[in-house]
Formats: sequence, structure tokens, C-alpha cells
Amino acid sequence: MAVAVASQMVPPDFLQTNATLVTQKADLPGIVEDILRLQPQTTNIVVVLGTSALEKFWVEECRREFQPFTNRVKFTWLNDLSSDQILQRCATLPPRSFVFHAFFIVDADGIHYEHDEVLRRLHEVANAPVFGYFASELGLGPIGGRLFRDTELGTQGARTAIRILRGEQAGRIPVQTMEAPRPIYDWRELRRWGIDESRLPPGSVIQYRQPTLWGLYRWHIVGAVLFCLLQTALIIGLVTNALARKRADQVLRESEERMTLAAEAAQFGVWVWSIARNRVWGSERWRSLFGFVPGQDVSFEEVIQRIHPDDRETVEREVRRALA
Repeated sequence: MAVAVASQMVPPDFLQTNATLVTQKADLPGIVEDILRLQPQTTNIVVVLGTSALEKFWVEECRREFQPFTNRVKFTWLNDLSSDQILQRCATLPPRSFVFHAFFIVDADGIHYEHDEVLRRLHEVANAPVFGYFASELGLGPIGGRLFRDTELGTQGARTAIRILRGEQAGRIPVQTMEAPRPIYDWRELRRWGIDESRLPPGSVIQYRQPTLWGLYRWHIVGAVLFCLLQTALIIGLVTNALARKRADQVLRESEERMTLAAEAAQFGVWVWSIARNRVWGSERWRSLFGFVPGQDVSFEEVIQRIHPDDRETVEREVRRALA
């Protein structure tokens, strides 16, 4: 059984030997198409691959598959350089460049590298966007694209291997070719290189999108705004009420002043009975007429007693009728 191998590498007679295959066709032209869609002004694509036998195979495959695009962009091949030389070149690329990193196992000096090691260093120094190949590398620097679903292929291959270990004949298990993946992109890299999301292929998936302040604290903001609005409304209400009371007090004072002036002009007194407290307020003229000293607490009964006996009953009756 062969698993996680691009279909281009499978010999024509492989399936005639009681074997099965779990694979995905590598869409190399699609890589260039995606790069040019993201950056239509791209004039130089730098291809980063090593010198192992596997990498040499893919260098030739890329040269062949990229041939139709050579009238539009220039391809720069760095597979004959050491890793340090590759990093130096990628740090000083000319404008309108793009870097395509497939994988890197062995450099021109014969030095072997751990998985993703060169990719991480490339992402740190490159002055142009990096386009990757494997879906498992998204988040380590590549901007994204139609990535090879290596993790899913490995999972599906493991399931197929279990079937074989349980007794199924490999030749009777149908070949499983995974469908072309949906384009997937790293939001952080799009932002870093100023690539608008409108340029992405339809149906693209964007990962690592950083939520906005509104997205993170939406309900906190809404609560704070509502609290501020409520507090503002309360303050407005209090101010409005205070102004209304102030105007009412002013009107009352003006009314009392007019009443006092009128009473003084007519030489008669004015009195007001607070029923709840049974206290009587009277103008100075009234107090003088009734014989009450200034500041003295006066009750209604005391007022009645100061009225002439011939008028007392009439006054008291009229006051009670007015209350009723």
C-alpha cells in the first residue's frame, strides 16, 4: 500500500501487484495560478527545494508544470545552494517577488534538516510572501493556497492499513484519491503582505483570524454603553427635575411677592393654613391685625379664637366647606 504520495510518483504498474493507493494529485499549476491571483503584479517566483532524490524529482516536475507560465513570470531555482545561501537570497529579493517553499530535506552542502526548520527560518528573513505546499505547515509562515492535505491522507492511510492488517487484500481495496482541497489562507500573512481578501478564490477558508476589540468584548462594550446611557438619562432627569423645581420655586416666590405687595397696598393681611401640620403662616400685616408676634407658631384654632364672635362661625363654616 502507498499512502500520502502524490499520484505523479506512482509507477503505472503499481496497482497490478496486489496493492492499493491513498493519494491526492499535486496541482502544481494551481500553485502558480493562486500566487498570481493574490499578487497579479508578481514577476519573479523563487522556488525553494533541496537536493535529495525526492526533491530532485519535484524540481523536475515543477519545471515541467510551470513551463506554461514562463512567458508571464520568471522562475528562480535555488536548489543548487546551501540553506544559508538560500536564506540570504530570499532576504534581498527584488520587488514583486513570491517564494514557493515545497519542502526542504537536504541542501547543496549535503546537510540534512528537520521538518519545517528551513521554512521557519525562511519566514523570518524573506522580504516576500511565502507560498507553501503542505496543509500541516499553515501557521508556520506560508500564506496558504490549495495545500496538500498530508494530515488527512495520513489518517486515511492508517485506516486502510488497519483493514489490510485485519485480513483484507490490498488489491481489493479501491484506490482512494482525495478531492482537491478548498483554498485555505493564514489571515495574519494576508495582513502582513497587504493582500486584500477579495483577491482570494471563491470558497476560500481563512484561519488564524484575530478577533477585533468588538468581537472580543462585544457584550462588555454593550453593557458599558447601556450603563452610560442609563446614567446619562438619570442625570438628565435629575437636572430637568431640579430646573423644574427651581422654576416652580421662582414662580412661587414671585407670586408671594405680588401677593404681599397687593396685601400691603390694600392694607389687609394674608394667611395660609397647612392642614397636615396644623400650622398657619401669615404676612406681617396679618400678624399685626390678629395680634401674633413675628416667628410665633400659630394653629388654626388660635386663628379662629382671634376672629370676632359674630363672624367666627361663618368663617369656620366657609373654611370647612372649602376643605370638603
